[in-house]
Amino acid sequence: MSSTFSKLVVMCCVSLSVFYSVLSLLSCVRWHSNVWTLFDLLLAALTWGTISMYLRGLYTDSHEQKLPYLLRVWWVLYVLLSCYRLVVDFALYKKQELVSVHNVVSDLVGVCAGLLLCCSCLWKRGEGERTNLLEEPLLIENEVCDDEVTTPFSKAGFLSLVSFSWMSPLVTLGNEKIIDSKDVPQVDSSDRAENLFRVFRSKLEWDDGERRITTFKLVKALFLSVWRDILLSFLFAFVSTMSCYVAPYLMDSFVQYLNGERQYKYQGYVLVTIFFVAKLGLTLPCFAGLAITYALNLNSLQSTLVWTLCDLENKMISVERMLQYVDIPSEPSLVIESTRPEKSWPSRGEITISNLQVRYGPHLPMVLHGLTFTFPGGLKTGIVGRTGCGKSTLIQTLFRIVEPTAGEIRIDGIDILTIGLHDLRSRLSIIPQDPTMFEGTVRSNLDPLEEYSDDQIWEALDKCQLGDEVRKKELKLDSSVSENGQNWSVGQRQLVCLGRVLLKRSKVLVLDEATASVDTATDNLIQETLRQHFRDCTVITIAHRISSVIDSDMVLLLDQGLIKEHDSPGRLLEDKSSSFSKLVAEYTTSSESKFSRSC
Repeated sequence: MSSTFSKLVVMCCVSLSVFYSVLSLLSCVRWHSNVWTLFDLLLAALTWGTISMYLRGLYTDSHEQKLPYLLRVWWVLYVLLSCYRLVVDFALYKKQELVSVHNVVSDLVGVCAGLLLCCSCLWKRGEGERTNLLEEPLLIENEVCDDEVTTPFSKAGFLSLVSFSWMSPLVTLGNEKIIDSKDVPQVDSSDRAENLFRVFRSKLEWDDGERRITTFKLVKALFLSVWRDILLSFLFAFVSTMSCYVAPYLMDSFVQYLNGERQYKYQGYVLVTIFFVAKLGLTLPCFAGLAITYALNLNSLQSTLVWTLCDLENKMISVERMLQYVDIPSEPSLVIESTRPEKSWPSRGEITISNLQVRYGPHLPMVLHGLTFTFPGGLKTGIVGRTGCGKSTLIQTLFRIVEPTAGEIRIDGIDILTIGLHDLRSRLSIIPQDPTMFEGTVRSNLDPLEEYSDDQIWEALDKCQLGDEVRKKELKLDSSVSENGQNWSVGQRQLVCLGRVLLKRSKVLVLDEATASVDTATDNLIQETLRQHFRDCTVITIAHRISSVIDSDMVLLLDQGLIKEHDSPGRLLEDKSSSFSKLVAEYTTSSESKFSRSC
C-alpha cells in the first residue's frame, strides 16, 4: 500500500474520532442525552482514535501492503452495524416516531466512512507503465514525444472527454458575461433583519424582572440564535483545515505520477481532485484574515447593538405615550350656543346638588356616593372632614374638572352639565391652596384678558392690602413678576389671588384651603376681606383650620364620600354627640398641647 494512500486511511480514522468526540460534546451540553448514548459516542471516539494511532505506527515501522485481518473484519462489521442502524432510523421515521437528527447523521457518516475503508482493502496498486505522453515534456527537457501535436485530450478516454471537454467554453462564457442584478439571489425570508431580530429577542432573557443587558446575556442569546450556523462553520473550517494537510500529499502524489510512479487507477479524475483540494487549502488564509478583521469590530458592534436596543425602547415608550394621549377623551365644548346662560347668571348663587356620584375612572371605586344637599345663595358654607373624605373632589366636580358619573348640579336652576365650560368657569371664582402667579407684570397677573381699567385694578389691590406694596415699586402696575412669582412671598401671592377674585366680582366663591400655607396674620386679613366684600356672595370654604368655618352660616361634614352632618355650626356644637363637636374638641386639644410644648 502506498505512503499517500496509507496517510489518507489514517486521516479518515482520525476524522471519525473527531466527529464522534464532537457528537459526545454536543450530546452532553446541548441535547442532554442519556448516559448510555454518551458512553457509546465516547467509546466510538476512543476506538477510532486508537485505530488511527495503531495504523500510524504500522505504516511507520513497516512497509506491509495488506491491512491486518482483524481490522478488515472490524471494518466490515462496522459497515453492517451502521447500515442496520440507518434502516432502523428510516423505519421509525416511516412510523412517524421521533428520530434525533444527530443519530441519523451519525449513522449516515458511519455507513459512508465504513464503505470507504472497506474499499481501501480492495484498492490495489496500479502498474508502473507509462501510458500518458503528456507527462514527459513536463519533467524531461530534452526528451520529445513521438506525437507532433500534443493536446490535453490526446490520450483521454470517452468518459474523460464527456466529463471535461465542455469546461473550457463554460469558463470563457462565465468570464465574458456581465453580472445582472436579477442574477443575484434574494435574501431568504428567514435571514431578513426583522426575522433575525425576532429570534434574537426571544432568546434574550430577562432575569428576575430586571431589564438589564449584560455581555454574558448577549453572547448567550447570539449563540442560541445561530448555533446551527456555528456548527456548520466549524465543520467547513475543519474540512478546510484538513485540506491544508491533504493538499501537499496530493501534490506530492501528482509529481510522482508525472515521474511515472502511477498508483491510482483513475488518473485523470485524481488530477482534477488535486487542483480543487489544493485551491481549497490556499483560500483558507484569506478567510482566516477576514475572520480576524470581523472579530476586531465585534466590540464596537456589541456597543452599537446595546445602544440600538435602548434607543428602540425609548422610541417605543414615546409612541406608547402618544397613543395614551390620543386615547384621552377630550373635554366638553367651551361654549354651547343653544344653552348659553344670561350675562347676569348666577344672580342668587344657589347651588343644588342631587344624587351626585363621582369616580375618577371607569374601573375605580366611587369617591362620592349619592350626595344630595343645597348651598344656600348668599350664605357662607364650610366643608370639613378628614383627609380623603371627598372635599376637593366635590369642588373639582363643581368646576367640571371631573365629570360626575351620575346626578346633577344646578346653579340658580341651570344644570351645569348643559352649558359650556367657559360659561361655567368664567362665572365662578376660586382661591386655591397653592397660589399661582405667571411670568409678566402685576397688571397681567390681575387682569390677563385686559378687561378692567387701572382704577379698578388699584381698587382691588387696596381691598386686599397690596396697594401700598405695589406703589413702592418703581414701575407700579408694570412691575415685573418672575416665573411662578418667585420674587413675591407666599402670602403676597395669596393676596394677589384674592385681588383677582375681588376684581372679577363673582357671585360664587370657592376657597380650597386658601389659608393653609399662610401665616395667621395673612389668614385673618383674608377672612376680614371676605367678610367685608363678599357678604352677599355664596362662599364655599374647604377648611384647614376650624377657626375658618366657625363663623360660617352652614357646615357640611363629609365622611368617606357621604354626608354625615349638615347644619349651622352653633347647633352642631350644642350637640356634644355630633361628629363636628368631637372634631372641634379634638382640634382644640391638639392646639393646646402644641402651645404647651412650645412654652
